[in-house]
Amino acid sequence: MLLSATGTVVTMIKFGQSVMGVLSEPMNKWFQRVGKSKRRRIGICVLLILVVSIAHYLTPPSHFFWHNVFQRLYYIPLLLAAAWFGLRGGLVTAIACAIFYSPHILLHWTHSHPYQVSQVMELAMMFLLGGMAGVLADRERNHRREAESMAAERDAALVNLRDTVDSLRRADRLATLGTLAAGMAHELRNPLAAMTGALEILEQELPAEGAHCEFVSILQAEVLRLNRVAGKYIDFARPQEPDLRPLDVHECIKSAVELLRRNAARAGVEMQRSSLADLPQALADPVQVHQALVNLLLNGIQAMPSGGILEIDTESGPAGISVTVRDHGTGLPSGPIERIFEPFFSTKEGGTGLGLAVARQIAKAHGGTLTAAAAPGGGTIFCLKLPSAPAEKSP
Repeated sequence: MLLSATGTVVTMIKFGQSVMGVLSEPMNKWFQRVGKSKRRRIGICVLLILVVSIAHYLTPPSHFFWHNVFQRLYYIPLLLAAAWFGLRGGLVTAIACAIFYSPHILLHWTHSHPYQVSQVMELAMMFLLGGMAGVLADRERNHRREAESMAAERDAALVNLRDTVDSLRRADRLATLGTLAAGMAHELRNPLAAMTGALEILEQELPAEGAHCEFVSILQAEVLRLNRVAGKYIDFARPQEPDLRPLDVHECIKSAVELLRRNAARAGVEMQRSSLADLPQALADPVQVHQALVNLLLNGIQAMPSGGILEIDTESGPAGISVTVRDHGTGLPSGPIERIFEPFFSTKEGGTGLGLAVARQIAKAHGGTLTAAAAPGGGTIFCLKLPSAPAEKSP
Protein backbone atom coordinates (compact mmCIF):
# COMPACT_ATOMS: atom_id res chain seq x y z
CA MET A 1 0.00 0.00 0.00
CA LEU A 2 2.85 2.38 0.92
CA LEU A 3 4.71 1.54 -2.29
CA SER A 4 1.54 2.15 -4.29
CA ALA A 5 0.99 5.55 -2.67
CA THR A 6 4.63 6.49 -3.20
CA GLY A 7 4.35 5.53 -6.87
CA THR A 8 1.24 7.62 -7.17
CA VAL A 9 2.98 10.64 -5.65
CA VAL A 10 5.95 10.27 -8.00
CA THR A 11 3.58 9.94 -10.94
CA MET A 12 1.72 13.07 -9.89
CA ILE A 13 4.96 15.01 -9.53
CA LYS A 14 6.05 13.98 -13.01
CA PHE A 15 2.60 14.81 -14.29
CA GLY A 16 2.75 18.29 -12.72
CA GLN A 17 6.20 18.95 -14.19
CA SER A 18 5.09 17.88 -17.64
CA VAL A 19 1.92 19.95 -17.40
CA MET A 20 3.89 23.02 -16.33
CA GLY A 21 6.39 22.46 -19.12
CA VAL A 22 3.71 22.05 -21.80
CA LEU A 23 1.49 24.86 -20.59
CA SER A 24 4.20 27.36 -19.63
CA GLU A 25 4.41 29.09 -23.02
CA PRO A 26 0.66 29.36 -23.78
CA MET A 27 -0.04 30.24 -20.15
CA ASN A 28 2.55 33.02 -20.22
CA LYS A 29 0.95 34.49 -23.33
CA TRP A 30 -2.47 34.28 -21.73
CA PHE A 31 -1.14 35.82 -18.51
CA GLN A 32 0.00 38.85 -20.51
CA ARG A 33 -3.47 39.22 -22.00
CA VAL A 34 -5.11 38.87 -18.59
CA GLY A 35 -2.84 41.54 -17.21
CA LYS A 36 -1.04 41.95 -13.92
CA SER A 37 -4.07 42.82 -11.81
CA LYS A 38 -3.99 40.71 -8.65
CA ARG A 39 -7.74 41.07 -8.08
CA ARG A 40 -8.54 39.94 -11.60
CA ARG A 41 -6.42 36.82 -11.23
CA ILE A 42 -7.99 35.95 -7.87
CA GLY A 43 -11.42 36.48 -9.39
CA ILE A 44 -10.63 34.08 -12.25
CA CYS A 45 -9.49 31.36 -9.84
CA VAL A 46 -12.53 31.78 -7.59
CA LEU A 47 -14.89 31.75 -10.59
CA LEU A 48 -13.39 28.53 -11.96
CA ILE A 49 -13.65 26.82 -8.56
CA LEU A 50 -17.30 27.89 -8.24
CA VAL A 51 -18.18 26.71 -11.76
CA VAL A 52 -16.57 23.30 -11.27
CA SER A 53 -18.17 22.88 -7.80
CA ILE A 54 -21.64 23.83 -9.10
CA ALA A 55 -21.22 21.31 -11.95
CA HIS A 56 -20.34 18.63 -9.33
CA TYR A 57 -23.39 19.36 -7.20
CA LEU A 58 -25.80 19.52 -10.15
CA THR A 59 -24.61 16.27 -11.72
CA PRO A 60 -26.29 13.10 -10.34
CA PRO A 61 -23.94 10.64 -8.56
CA SER A 62 -24.72 8.00 -11.16
CA HIS A 63 -22.70 9.85 -13.80
CA PHE A 64 -19.25 8.64 -12.72
CA PHE A 65 -17.60 9.78 -15.95
CA TRP A 66 -18.63 13.42 -15.59
CA HIS A 67 -17.71 13.49 -11.92
CA ASN A 68 -14.22 12.30 -12.85
CA VAL A 69 -14.02 15.02 -15.54
CA PHE A 70 -15.17 17.78 -13.16
CA GLN A 71 -12.83 16.52 -10.50
CA ARG A 72 -9.82 16.98 -12.86
CA LEU A 73 -11.05 20.44 -13.82
CA TYR A 74 -10.08 21.59 -10.32
CA TYR A 75 -6.49 21.35 -11.52
CA ILE A 76 -7.00 24.35 -13.82
CA PRO A 77 -7.53 27.00 -11.10
CA LEU A 78 -4.96 25.12 -9.01
CA LEU A 79 -2.24 25.43 -11.65
CA LEU A 80 -3.22 29.01 -12.46
CA ALA A 81 -3.00 30.08 -8.83
CA ALA A 82 0.32 28.30 -8.40
CA ALA A 83 1.71 29.94 -11.54
CA TRP A 84 0.44 33.39 -10.55
CA PHE A 85 1.06 33.38 -6.79
CA GLY A 86 3.60 30.61 -6.21
CA LEU A 87 3.57 28.10 -3.36
CA ARG A 88 1.22 30.14 -1.17
CA GLY A 89 -1.29 30.55 -4.01
CA GLY A 90 -1.18 26.85 -4.86
CA LEU A 91 -1.81 25.73 -1.26
CA VAL A 92 -4.56 28.33 -0.62
CA THR A 93 -6.34 27.25 -3.82
CA ALA A 94 -6.01 23.58 -2.82
CA ILE A 95 -7.65 24.43 0.51
CA ALA A 96 -10.47 26.24 -1.34
CA CYS A 97 -11.00 23.26 -3.66
CA ALA A 98 -11.12 20.90 -0.65
CA ILE A 99 -13.65 23.14 1.15
CA PHE A 100 -15.96 23.27 -1.87
CA TYR A 101 -15.60 19.60 -2.84
CA SER A 102 -15.60 17.88 0.61
CA PRO A 103 -19.39 18.35 1.26
CA HIS A 104 -20.08 16.74 -2.09
CA ILE A 105 -18.07 13.66 -1.09
CA LEU A 106 -19.81 13.39 2.30
CA LEU A 107 -23.32 13.95 0.93
CA HIS A 108 -23.33 11.91 -2.28
CA TRP A 109 -20.78 9.15 -1.80
CA THR A 110 -21.54 7.74 1.64
CA HIS A 111 -22.90 4.59 -0.01
CA SER A 112 -19.54 3.87 -1.68
CA HIS A 113 -16.78 3.75 0.91
CA PRO A 114 -13.96 2.81 -1.55
CA TYR A 115 -14.88 5.70 -3.87
CA GLN A 116 -15.08 8.04 -0.89
CA VAL A 117 -11.53 7.08 0.14
CA SER A 118 -10.28 7.60 -3.42
CA GLN A 119 -11.84 11.08 -3.46
CA VAL A 120 -10.12 11.96 -0.20
CA MET A 121 -6.84 10.77 -1.71
CA GLU A 122 -7.64 12.96 -4.72
CA LEU A 123 -7.90 15.94 -2.40
CA ALA A 124 -4.49 15.05 -0.96
CA MET A 125 -3.13 14.94 -4.52
CA MET A 126 -4.54 18.44 -5.06
CA PHE A 127 -2.50 19.71 -2.13
CA LEU A 128 0.55 17.89 -3.43
CA LEU A 129 0.10 19.22 -6.97
CA GLY A 130 -0.64 22.77 -5.76
CA GLY A 131 2.47 22.79 -3.58
CA MET A 132 4.65 21.23 -6.27
CA ALA A 133 3.41 23.59 -8.98
CA GLY A 134 3.85 26.55 -6.62
CA VAL A 135 7.44 25.57 -5.84
CA LEU A 136 8.19 25.17 -9.56
CA ALA A 137 6.57 28.54 -10.31
CA ASP A 138 8.53 30.26 -7.53
CA ARG A 139 11.75 28.69 -8.78
CA GLU A 140 11.02 29.74 -12.36
CA ARG A 141 10.18 33.28 -11.18
CA ASN A 142 13.43 33.48 -9.19
CA HIS A 143 15.40 32.23 -12.20
CA ARG A 144 13.73 34.84 -14.37
CA ARG A 145 14.54 37.59 -11.86
CA GLU A 146 18.16 36.44 -11.68
CA ALA A 147 18.34 36.34 -15.47
CA GLU A 148 16.90 39.87 -15.72
CA SER A 149 19.28 41.10 -13.03
CA MET A 150 22.23 39.49 -14.79
CA ALA A 151 21.10 40.98 -18.10
CA ALA A 152 20.84 44.44 -16.51
CA GLU A 153 24.29 44.05 -14.92
CA ARG A 154 25.68 42.86 -18.25
CA ASP A 155 24.19 45.85 -20.07
CA ALA A 156 25.57 48.22 -17.43
CA ALA A 157 28.97 46.54 -17.67
CA LEU A 158 28.91 46.88 -21.45
CA VAL A 159 28.03 50.57 -21.18
CA ASN A 160 30.82 51.12 -18.64
CA LEU A 161 33.24 49.18 -20.81
CA ARG A 162 32.25 51.20 -23.87
CA ASP A 163 32.68 54.45 -21.91
CA THR A 164 36.04 53.28 -20.60
CA VAL A 165 37.25 52.36 -24.08
CA ASP A 166 36.07 55.72 -25.42
CA SER A 167 37.82 57.51 -22.54
CA LEU A 168 41.03 55.60 -23.17
CA ARG A 169 40.90 56.38 -26.87
CA ARG A 170 40.19 60.03 -26.14
CA ALA A 171 42.98 60.17 -23.55
CA ASP A 172 45.43 58.56 -25.97
CA ARG A 173 44.39 60.95 -28.71
CA LEU A 174 44.67 63.96 -26.40
CA ALA A 175 48.06 62.79 -25.12
CA THR A 176 49.33 62.54 -28.68
CA LEU A 177 47.91 65.94 -29.56
CA GLY A 178 49.28 67.45 -26.37
CA THR A 179 52.77 66.12 -26.99
CA LEU A 180 52.67 67.32 -30.59
CA ALA A 181 51.31 70.74 -29.57
CA ALA A 182 53.90 71.13 -26.82
CA GLY A 183 56.69 70.30 -29.25
CA MET A 184 55.40 72.76 -31.81
CA ALA A 185 54.93 75.46 -29.16
CA HIS A 186 58.45 74.94 -27.89
CA GLU A 187 59.84 75.23 -31.42
CA LEU A 188 57.79 78.37 -32.05
CA ARG A 189 59.15 80.19 -29.02
CA ASN A 190 62.63 80.60 -30.50
CA PRO A 191 61.50 82.38 -33.71
CA LEU A 192 58.98 84.38 -31.68
CA ALA A 193 61.79 85.57 -29.40
CA ALA A 194 63.81 86.57 -32.46
CA MET A 195 60.81 88.40 -33.93
CA THR A 196 60.30 90.25 -30.63
CA GLY A 197 63.92 91.43 -30.63
CA ALA A 198 63.73 92.51 -34.27
CA LEU A 199 60.52 94.46 -33.62
CA GLU A 200 62.09 96.24 -30.66
CA ILE A 201 64.99 97.35 -32.90
CA LEU A 202 62.56 98.52 -35.60
CA GLU A 203 60.53 100.44 -33.00
CA GLN A 204 63.65 102.29 -31.85
CA GLU A 205 64.77 103.20 -35.38
CA LEU A 206 61.39 104.26 -36.77
CA PRO A 207 60.20 107.79 -35.99
CA ALA A 208 57.57 107.96 -33.27
CA GLU A 209 55.09 109.68 -35.55
CA GLY A 210 55.89 107.55 -38.58
CA ALA A 211 53.23 105.74 -40.56
CA HIS A 212 54.86 102.37 -39.95
CA CYS A 213 54.86 102.62 -36.14
CA GLU A 214 51.28 101.37 -36.03
CA PHE A 215 52.23 98.22 -37.95
CA VAL A 216 55.08 97.54 -35.53
CA SER A 217 52.65 97.81 -32.60
CA ILE A 218 50.25 95.37 -34.29
CA LEU A 219 53.08 92.90 -34.89
CA GLN A 220 54.23 93.17 -31.29
CA ALA A 221 50.71 92.50 -29.99
CA GLU A 222 50.31 89.46 -32.25
CA VAL A 223 53.71 88.06 -31.32
CA LEU A 224 52.84 88.49 -27.65
CA ARG A 225 49.52 86.68 -28.20
CA LEU A 226 51.25 83.79 -30.01
CA ASN A 227 53.75 83.55 -27.17
CA ARG A 228 50.93 83.30 -24.63
CA VAL A 229 49.17 80.60 -26.67
CA ALA A 230 52.41 78.63 -26.96
CA GLY A 231 52.86 78.93 -23.19
CA LYS A 232 49.38 77.52 -22.59
CA TYR A 233 50.10 74.47 -24.72
CA ILE A 234 53.38 73.84 -22.91
CA ASP A 235 51.78 74.34 -19.47
CA PHE A 236 49.06 71.81 -20.29
CA ALA A 237 51.30 69.19 -21.85
CA ARG A 238 54.05 69.46 -19.21
CA PRO A 239 52.40 70.51 -15.94
CA GLN A 240 54.66 71.44 -13.05
CA GLU A 241 54.33 69.96 -9.58
CA PRO A 242 52.68 72.56 -7.31
CA ASP A 243 54.85 74.25 -4.70
CA LEU A 244 52.42 73.99 -1.79
CA ARG A 245 52.48 76.71 0.84
CA PRO A 246 49.92 78.73 2.86
CA LEU A 247 48.16 81.06 0.44
CA ASP A 248 45.95 84.08 1.02
CA VAL A 249 43.17 83.40 -1.49
CA HIS A 250 41.84 86.97 -1.25
CA GLU A 251 45.19 88.40 -2.35
CA CYS A 252 45.37 85.90 -5.21
CA ILE A 253 41.88 86.89 -6.39
CA LYS A 254 42.75 90.58 -6.07
CA SER A 255 45.84 90.09 -8.23
CA ALA A 256 43.88 88.23 -10.93
CA VAL A 257 41.15 90.88 -10.95
CA GLU A 258 43.69 93.69 -11.32
CA LEU A 259 45.38 91.84 -14.18
CA LEU A 260 42.11 91.49 -16.13
CA ARG A 261 40.53 94.84 -15.22
CA ARG A 262 41.24 96.36 -18.64
CA ASN A 263 39.93 93.29 -20.46
CA ALA A 264 36.74 93.48 -18.39
CA ALA A 265 36.35 97.21 -19.02
CA ARG A 266 36.68 96.77 -22.78
CA ALA A 267 33.97 94.05 -22.69
CA GLY A 268 31.69 96.13 -20.45
CA VAL A 269 32.00 93.61 -17.60
CA GLU A 270 32.04 94.64 -13.95
CA MET A 271 33.82 92.24 -11.58
CA GLN A 272 32.27 92.16 -8.12
CA ARG A 273 34.03 90.45 -5.21
CA SER A 274 32.30 89.17 -2.09
CA SER A 275 35.06 88.61 0.47
CA LEU A 276 34.75 86.44 3.55
CA ALA A 277 36.55 88.32 6.33
CA ASP A 278 37.84 85.30 8.25
CA LEU A 279 38.66 83.10 5.26
CA PRO A 280 41.45 80.70 6.25
CA GLN A 281 44.49 80.21 4.11
CA ALA A 282 44.66 77.55 1.41
CA LEU A 283 47.50 75.09 0.92
CA ALA A 284 48.40 75.81 -2.70
CA ASP A 285 50.93 77.05 -5.22
CA PRO A 286 50.42 80.84 -5.60
CA VAL A 287 51.53 80.95 -9.25
CA GLN A 288 49.36 78.02 -10.37
CA VAL A 289 46.26 79.14 -8.44
CA HIS A 290 46.70 82.65 -9.89
CA GLN A 291 46.81 81.09 -13.36
CA ALA A 292 43.66 79.04 -12.69
CA LEU A 293 41.78 82.12 -11.42
CA VAL A 294 42.88 84.19 -14.41
CA ASN A 295 41.58 81.46 -16.72
CA LEU A 296 38.23 81.32 -14.90
CA LEU A 297 37.78 85.09 -14.85
CA LEU A 298 38.79 85.44 -18.49
CA ASN A 299 36.33 82.69 -19.40
CA GLY A 300 33.57 84.58 -17.56
CA ILE A 301 34.45 87.86 -19.31
CA GLN A 302 34.42 86.19 -22.72
CA ALA A 303 31.06 84.54 -21.92
CA MET A 304 29.43 88.01 -21.70
CA PRO A 305 30.09 89.73 -25.04
CA SER A 306 27.37 92.29 -24.28
CA GLY A 307 28.72 93.06 -20.83
CA GLY A 308 27.33 92.30 -17.41
CA ILE A 309 28.37 91.45 -13.87
CA LEU A 310 30.95 88.81 -13.01
CA GLU A 311 30.48 87.68 -9.40
CA ILE A 312 33.39 86.25 -7.38
CA ASP A 313 32.58 84.70 -4.00
CA THR A 314 34.65 82.82 -1.44
CA GLU A 315 33.65 80.54 1.40
CA SER A 316 35.20 78.06 3.79
CA GLY A 317 34.00 74.64 4.83
CA PRO A 318 35.14 71.20 5.97
CA ALA A 319 36.15 70.34 2.40
CA GLY A 320 38.44 73.39 2.14
CA ILE A 321 38.34 76.81 0.47
CA SER A 322 35.84 77.43 -2.33
CA VAL A 323 36.07 80.18 -4.94
CA THR A 324 32.89 80.64 -6.99
CA VAL A 325 32.87 82.55 -10.29
CA ARG A 326 29.39 83.25 -11.66
CA ASP A 327 28.78 84.96 -15.01
CA HIS A 328 25.51 86.11 -16.56
CA GLY A 329 26.42 85.12 -20.08
CA THR A 330 25.29 82.67 -22.72
CA GLY A 331 25.39 79.65 -20.42
CA LEU A 332 26.74 76.16 -20.98
CA PRO A 333 26.82 74.61 -24.46
CA SER A 334 24.52 71.72 -25.27
CA GLY A 335 25.80 68.29 -24.36
CA PRO A 336 27.55 66.89 -21.28
CA ILE A 337 28.92 69.54 -18.90
CA GLU A 338 32.24 67.72 -18.55
CA ARG A 339 32.94 68.35 -22.22
CA ILE A 340 33.86 72.00 -21.53
CA PHE A 341 36.88 70.80 -19.54
CA GLU A 342 38.22 68.73 -22.42
CA PRO A 343 41.41 70.12 -23.99
CA PHE A 344 40.97 71.91 -27.33
CA PHE A 345 37.18 72.18 -26.86
CA SER A 346 36.04 75.77 -27.27
CA THR A 347 32.83 77.53 -28.26
CA LYS A 348 34.61 80.87 -28.71
CA GLU A 349 35.96 81.99 -32.05
CA GLY A 350 39.75 81.79 -31.97
CA GLY A 351 39.79 80.05 -28.56
CA THR A 352 42.44 77.44 -27.79
CA GLY A 353 40.17 75.36 -25.54
CA LEU A 354 42.90 75.10 -22.91
CA GLY A 355 41.88 77.65 -20.27
CA LEU A 356 39.37 75.50 -18.38
CA ALA A 357 41.37 72.32 -19.03
CA VAL A 358 44.48 73.87 -17.43
CA ALA A 359 42.43 75.26 -14.52
CA ARG A 360 40.97 71.81 -13.75
CA GLN A 361 44.42 70.24 -14.12
CA ILE A 362 45.74 72.69 -11.52
CA ALA A 363 42.80 71.96 -9.18
CA LYS A 364 43.41 68.19 -9.38
CA ALA A 365 47.15 68.64 -8.81
CA HIS A 366 46.28 70.41 -5.53
CA GLY A 367 43.86 67.68 -4.45
CA GLY A 368 40.90 69.95 -5.16
CA THR A 369 38.14 70.11 -7.75
CA LEU A 370 36.77 72.41 -10.43
CA THR A 371 33.11 72.00 -11.36
CA ALA A 372 30.61 73.83 -13.54
CA ALA A 373 26.84 74.17 -13.35
CA ALA A 374 24.11 76.18 -15.03
CA ALA A 375 23.23 79.26 -12.98
CA PRO A 376 19.60 80.07 -12.14
CA GLY A 377 18.33 82.71 -14.52
CA GLY A 378 21.11 82.11 -17.05
CA GLY A 379 24.86 82.02 -17.08
CA THR A 380 27.34 79.58 -15.56
CA ILE A 381 28.76 78.95 -12.10
CA PHE A 382 32.31 77.63 -11.73
CA CYS A 383 33.45 76.41 -8.32
CA LEU A 384 37.16 75.96 -7.56
CA LYS A 385 37.87 74.07 -4.33
CA LEU A 386 41.31 73.99 -2.70
CA PRO A 387 42.50 72.29 0.49
CA SER A 388 42.90 74.43 3.60
CA ALA A 389 46.32 75.02 5.09
CA PRO A 390 46.89 73.27 8.42
CA ALA A 391 46.32 75.50 11.40
CA GLU A 392 49.47 76.79 13.06
CA LYS A 393 50.06 75.39 16.53
CA SER A 394 50.31 78.03 19.22
CA PRO A 395 53.58 77.89 21.24
